[in-house]
Amino acid sequence: MRIRSGIWLLALAATGCQTIYEEIPGGTSASVAGGPRDVPIVVTQVPTPTPSAPSATPTPAATPTPAATPTPSAPASTPTPTPRPTPTPTPSSSVPIHHIRVGFFGFNCPASITPPRNGEGILPVACRGLVTATPKDSRGDDIPADVHGPNIHWSLDAGGSATMSDSKMSTFNKNLDGVRPGSFSLCATVKGVTGCLNGSVVYR
Repeated sequence: MRIRSGIWLLALAATGCQTIYEEIPGGTSASVAGGPRDVPIVVTQVPTPTPSAPSATPTPAATPTPAATPTPSAPASTPTPTPRPTPTPTPSSSVPIHHIRVGFFGFNCPASITPPRNGEGILPVACRGLVTATPKDSRGDDIPADVHGPNIHWSLDAGGSATMSDSKMSTFNKNLDGVRPGSFSLCATVKGVTGCLNGSVVYR
């Protein structure tokens, strides 16, 4: 016997469920677990997923615009220094020479002779006396060399008792050597002012 089967589909809703009835051949109702002849089979329709809209493409963060490099201002002009006036040299004081002191300031003698003191005014035979001339003002103070100048004139009156020679120290110094006993006068003149050392050559 050919079995016919019929399936009725009832549409419950567009997204609802479907109920399927199955007819048993010969009009005999099939008993399913003691239920009625028409056994509904519930089929759940799986809704077709609606494709979601593609996620928005993230907007890239804006690249910060670099700050403009400040244009350096023109350097301030260097002020031109004002030249300082050249000081006028002060002229040397014209302190007048009051007198010239001429005297011994040392002796070179053989070991056997005791040198005299500088102020004694004596020169032992065979000794060399070191003489200096110093211009003085009215108070007895030394006059600076830049005031009295470098010029000096020496003269010796000794009658052969002593001889004079130049000193390597200064033109204002002289060497006086004792030759034999006797007197001597050694004079120095600076700017018209003359001073003398009057002494004696002696044996000691």
